[in-house]
Amino acid sequence: MGLLSRIFNTKTNEIGTAAENKETNAIRHYKEKYQEMEREGKKIDWHEYEKSIELCKTKIQHFVQETINKKTADITKTATKLEGLNPVKILSRGYSIAEKDGKAVNSAKMLKSGDEFTLRFSDGEIKAKATGE
Repeated sequence: MGLLSRIFNTKTNEIGTAAENKETNAIRHYKEKYQEMEREGKKIDWHEYEKSIELCKTKIQHFVQETINKKTADITKTATKLEGLNPVKILSRGYSIAEKDGKAVNSAKMLKSGDEFTLRFSDGEIKAKATGE
């Protein structure tokens, strides 16, 4: 599974958990409110109770949609950043990577005259030999 898939799955699970928690807390709140009214002997308007639950569900759906939109934007932003760091993408812009013994050559001091190394491009690689100091 790729990095973006793992990020997406993690965020999706977070959204689901947050929605479940919100729904549970809201239903608990209304249940406690009506149980208290019952204990106090107050008349319970069941129609009003059902409306409260429906309003709660609507708010939760709105919360979930907002959260999905925000997380989707976050994932898209992360994907864009990752794409900019993709080595293949960088190579396709005309850069190359020099490697010697499987390690990137990031300094001229890493090579001596006569050393063989590999130059990696977006479409393949070539063997090269250092000349000069």
